[in-house]
Amino acid sequence: MVRGNEVEVKRGQVGWSENKLAARWLWSRTKVRHFIKVLKQDIRIDIRKTTVTSLITIINYEDYQGKEQQKEHQKNIRKTSEDTLTSNDKNVKNEKNKDKSRNFIPPLVDDVVLYFKEKGYSQEVARRAFEYYSTADWKDSKGNQVRNWKQKMLAVWFKDENKEKIDGVESFLRKHQGFG
Repeated sequence: MVRGNEVEVKRGQVGWSENKLAARWLWSRTKVRHFIKVLKQDIRIDIRKTTVTSLITIINYEDYQGKEQQKEHQKNIRKTSEDTLTSNDKNVKNEKNKDKSRNFIPPLVDDVVLYFKEKGYSQEVARRAFEYYSTADWKDSKGNQVRNWKQKMLAVWFKDENKEKIDGVESFLRKHQGFG
């Protein structure tokens, strides 16, 4: 119903006045008229004007909006949405990883020495470990930014051969392990 008049609108048709199209598209009436004229010349639409509305018929509407095209279109939209979500998830993870590496604050040599000492490892090994990473701008042997220096020290440097020897007692116990 348009202004109290019944207007039959079929599939592939729209019933809009130039004023309504201009308001909807945020265009001037002149621009709407020109656009409709171009579409008519290109045989993309047919237009039938009445006193209450313009009935615009899209030529070959079924070719564009048939059932098969709709299924294909929906499949494409779904795939695009999934790709976008996956891409966005990767971007979020990459940003988080960048933030982590940006937030890394290298320790002082005294921090490393103290940590090694607390865990029972020698000061000499602590200084060697510190020198290794500080020279490499706190990147590991694969070129990856160290994110947690304590974890890296545990994984790489905390080995039995680097343990601090206390008055030969530890070496004695190691030699005689199992004899007790």
